Amino acid sequence: KIHSPKTIIMTVEPCLAPIVPPEIFINICQDLPPADLLSLARVCKKFYGYLSSTYSTTTQEIWRNSRIKFIPQIEMSPPEGMDERQYAKLLFERGCQFCGKSRVRRVYWAFLVRCYQIRRDLLSQNSIPDDILSGLTHTTSYYKWGWDRSPKNRPANLYWIEDVHKSYSEYIQLPIEARKAWLISKRKE
Repeated sequence: KIHSPKTIIMTVEPCLAPIVPPEIFINICQDLPPADLLSLARVCKKFYGYLSSTYSTTTQEIWRNSRIKFIPQIEMSPPEGMDERQYAKLLFERGCQFCGKSRVRRVYWAFLVRCYQIRRDLLSQNSIPDDILSGLTHTTSYYKWGWDRSPKNRPANLYWIEDVHKSYSEYIQLPIEARKAWLISKRKE
């Protein structure tokens, strides 16, 4: 005697989450901590749109109020060029933003990134003259085993590759007599 497998029939009900009116969604979000807002933004495209709008003052207020209400010890506003949602992602998400390695918490504030091995995306100053690098944003390299040392036996400064290449190409294209003035102006920036 052969038994036929039972067929399971599932009925799929439409998800009601995307049809929540924006006014109700805003009221719900006002009582959520930043980690929950980040999770909610991943539920569907509509919620992502509501919570990631950089132009909406309401969206920015939701993120700001959540940060102030649930994490009062973080009084600092987002750094220049970063909105409240990006700031929350930097503070509360874990993992390298470049390679995806989990459990990475190290934030390089000079570059506004969280990463595991900063050397992949930054360039050590060993190959470019110090004068050209003097006006660039940098971070100092420190790892579990101690300070990384440059050939000058001091902690090595690390720079964004794009910034270094841009500055170096600007410098090389200048006439020799204009280079000193360019270096002085870069240091003041």
